[in-house]
Amino acid sequence: KMYKNVVDGDHRMEAAMPESFNVLIKEIRSLGINIELEQD
Repeated sequence: KMYKNVVDGDHRMEAAMPESFNVLIKEIRSLGINIELEQD
């Protein structure tokens, strides 16, 4: 997404979950551990 924004000339940044964190959540779930994220 960031690459597309730079190519389109849009240099705004939004805070979001890093992709490595999403991978970690998927790996935890693959172990059979149910984990849910809460948003403030």
